[in-house]
Amino acid sequence: MVTQAGDLRSEIAADAQHVVRGVGAAPAPYVHVYSVDTERVPELTVRQAIATAYPAVDVLAASGEDGVPRTT
Repeated sequence: MVTQAGDLRSEIAADAQHVVRGVGAAPAPYVHVYSVDTERVPELTVRQAIATAYPAVDVLAASGEDGVPRTT
């Protein structure tokens, strides 16, 4: 049986075992990750500067999703 992604998401969100695990709690089932290619930018201080300058809050707001920008 072939289902559409929205149908499957609704089905999972309605299932009690998944709700308990928090699957249906997030606004979107995706994690957006932006990373710097360490081969193209090998110097740590440059990668740190890029991460510091990246407008994570603005990108998150523009996506229309709720969440917290994280850096590691």
